[in-house]
Amino acid sequence: MKSDDEYARLDGGNLYEDDNEYCSVVTATPQLSKKEGYSPVTSSGSGVINIASDPNKFPKSFPFILGNEFCERFSYYGIKTILILYLTNYMEYSDDKSTIILHSFNFIAYLFPVFGAYVADTKIGKFKTILIFSFVYILGSIVLSVTSIDGVVGEKGHRSPFGIIVGLGFIAMGTGGIKSNVPTFAGDQLKSNQGNLLEKFFQLFYWCISLGGLTSTLLTPILRKYVGFWLAFGIPSFLLICSTTIFLSGSKFYVKRPASESILWTAMKIVGFAIREKFKILKSKYKRNSRGMLYTNPYTSVSGTNWMDLSKIEYDSQLVDSIKASLNVFLVFTPLPFFWCMFDQTSSRWTIQAAQLNTCLFNNGKSVCIEPEQIQAINPLVVMILIPIVEYTIYKPLKHLGYNLKPLVKMSIGMVLAVISFLIAMFLQISIDNSIENDGIINSSGSSIGSNSSIISSSSSGNFISDNNDVKSNLSVWLLVPQFLIITIAEILISIPGLEFAYANAPSSMKSIIMSGWLLTISLGNIFVVFVVDGISFNKQWTEFLFFASVMFFFTFIFIIISYRFKPTDISVTQYSDDQTSSKESLSNSMFFSSGGGSSSNNNNNNNGNNNHHHHNYNNSDTNSDYNNNNNLGVMILTDQDNLYDEDYRSIELESNLI
Repeated sequence: MKSDDEYARLDGGNLYEDDNEYCSVVTATPQLSKKEGYSPVTSSGSGVINIASDPNKFPKSFPFILGNEFCERFSYYGIKTILILYLTNYMEYSDDKSTIILHSFNFIAYLFPVFGAYVADTKIGKFKTILIFSFVYILGSIVLSVTSIDGVVGEKGHRSPFGIIVGLGFIAMGTGGIKSNVPTFAGDQLKSNQGNLLEKFFQLFYWCISLGGLTSTLLTPILRKYVGFWLAFGIPSFLLICSTTIFLSGSKFYVKRPASESILWTAMKIVGFAIREKFKILKSKYKRNSRGMLYTNPYTSVSGTNWMDLSKIEYDSQLVDSIKASLNVFLVFTPLPFFWCMFDQTSSRWTIQAAQLNTCLFNNGKSVCIEPEQIQAINPLVVMILIPIVEYTIYKPLKHLGYNLKPLVKMSIGMVLAVISFLIAMFLQISIDNSIENDGIINSSGSSIGSNSSIISSSSSGNFISDNNDVKSNLSVWLLVPQFLIITIAEILISIPGLEFAYANAPSSMKSIIMSGWLLTISLGNIFVVFVVDGISFNKQWTEFLFFASVMFFFTFIFIIISYRFKPTDISVTQYSDDQTSSKESLSNSMFFSSGGGSSSNNNNNNNGNNNHHHHNYNNSDTNSDYNNNNNLGVMILTDQDNLYDEDYRSIELESNLI
């Protein structure tokens, strides 16, 4: 009887020797004894091996990954929740400067996943990448916590920004570096016939994210108020150490894929080549080469082609077509940065707005009160509740009635709701400002509430309360609930259908590119906030809310026009999966988890590649060598194709919340 390590594993038609849990040696051996949870590897005179495994059993590595994710998300959201008040109250920065710092932090945090994915895919692999960036993450959080102790970076009014620059910088790089790799690393742990477990796992994965975010959003503001910022940042630091320890503890159970060429990097090279070809053609119109000849590209004379087709003289035509499909999806993504610039203000401008309101349940000030930052808990709580409700009480009944809302329609509705949420925020801000003016209460600096300015006048009308030298309107903080609720619904209508649309119109092998573009829209949205706050001076906060609502309203119309003119990608392109990503990389070398095609599609692609006259080779040598080594055994692999993972768009709602 063979040991566990000698039971073979099949992944996308290739056998691997690097799968600790399932396979170390693959040979055409005599029939092995049957084991619970496995079908044995058998051999016959014709050299046929039949491989199967338990499709319903989670790998032993999953509890470590889930524990790591809960602790990491607790840390990230714990820091982000109280960050705006740390900047305004402890560092004593203005509301505008604090908003700029917070959104710059978000910009780097959502830009770095592209770099993290590149390092993991092409240099050192996901396991080492996650580990290295985790240590960077820990260092940043410790620096932020230590520099929040009174006297470490100076006295009140003269504190050094060292902790912000170094601490937040390392935290943004750390969380960004692991953000793109943990979900795909989890996907690496599954065998190809365990696709049914992928959705179940990411349900658990998403709940760990939501639970960590919800818990920290409620807890860290309490620590901030009753102890101090140093402990409110210190607990997330401790959780990060726990996260990394848990991740390391499962090392012996992990499937660790080696680094290879990333499809994202390949796509960037193809786009760059096409741009260079376009410039060569434009240049040749004005200047001939040394032989007196004009430079030409054979695809310039082909009707119905665009500039990306110019790269087909060097790269596989089907791969180029699949990248073209992804770029068409990015065109639809154009208005999304303006949605994210509004959504991410829930942790900046809207939290400052909450600090201006009475956070107690009743006006007598003796009831149960919350901290201003805790209002942010509405978002994860509502998302957890609304996703299943919307799915089963709205979408499915409408489908039964023959009304199937298309993804682009849902996204348009979401953008309109985002505009409405900021209009509500605008009217609430006007009410706050009018109350202050009517009662003659202002801050000594003339700045908005939240800047820690002192009270220079007071009112006995009862319309204001005072807490920690801040003037607060007696208007209830619960007035913020409608705008938080509406923008959360908008998030659900944009994130989930947006990824569903993207995956339906781009090949599965392009998921890493799609997720790169998606995360880039979030990053660009945050830097847009920085440009607006730093570059445009609004006399009143409500005018800034109106500006963002107007911009979103304009780009909603742009989005509707783009959606109307969008032509669905040809099915021959969306079903294409190149050799690089269709097998081993289908659950490994993409920015987020992805699924490749079955063996039949691989064979078709191989045939296409053999008949194609283009000479560029973009296949990974390691993958090919693994395949060839196993093929030298002279055996044929039989699998149950029905068990191979097919794309299930219900899992998109889980993936959209991983970011």
